[in-house]
Amino acid sequence: MSGTIVVPASGATFPGSGTQTFAQIKSDIARLAGLLDDPGMEQLAGRFLNDIIDDLNRRQVWIFNLVTSPDITTVSGTQTYAIPADWFRIYNSRRTDSLDYQLSVLGQKTFDTLFQSQRSINGIPYILTIRNAFRQGTVSLFPIPDGAYTISINYFKLIGRLSADSDTLDLPRPFESVVTNGARSRIMATVSQFEGAKYWGDLYEQAYQFMKRSDEDSAGDEELRFFNIEEIAARGMNFLNPGARPRAYDLA
Repeated sequence: MSGTIVVPASGATFPGSGTQTFAQIKSDIARLAGLLDDPGMEQLAGRFLNDIIDDLNRRQVWIFNLVTSPDITTVSGTQTYAIPADWFRIYNSRRTDSLDYQLSVLGQKTFDTLFQSQRSINGIPYILTIRNAFRQGTVSLFPIPDGAYTISINYFKLIGRLSADSDTLDLPRPFESVVTNGARSRIMATVSQFEGAKYWGDLYEQAYQFMKRSDEDSAGDEELRFFNIEEIAARGMNFLNPGARPRAYDLA
């Protein structure tokens, strides 16, 4: 049996999502530039908003966009499974039923080099490769599953672009002004209001730096979290009962 099982796109929302709709933001930007009730300029404001979102996606991976895909339940003989539409970069992947363990993620070239002669074997998957992440991509499991296993994938998603007038910004509320300030600067430059463009451009850069620092600091709680068994093993310690979840201060 072969084929692709489609994994639905992640539709997760969170309390930190934006507070204003796409229509409201476009209208406010046009009003700022003295272009209220100008449909063409409001449409242009919308394009600028999405340009800023695209720029933020290109700049770095945002920790606040670390999400978990719907579980993949494998089918015997089926190796390839679709990834969510908002996929950007993988964080890790685990088998979560029965025996829990982390799958090794390999690039396609590395996988082809190491397992070319074995790629058709069947068994319990322990390797995952990703293909065409930005073109309706897929993940491939190795060995080819010989039964039903549950695979969970944690990944960084893209900041969503705005489309419908009812859409809200897909990022935490404290970071909304990064997108809106950037769009305001661009539309002011478009209508030759260069002082205003510089003003909003400076505010955009300040808001972006705040967003960057805040997002990076959100991963700085290493001293507070629990160590897991894999991390302990990676530090060269002996086997521990998987039922034990030692805390950092227990390891002193």
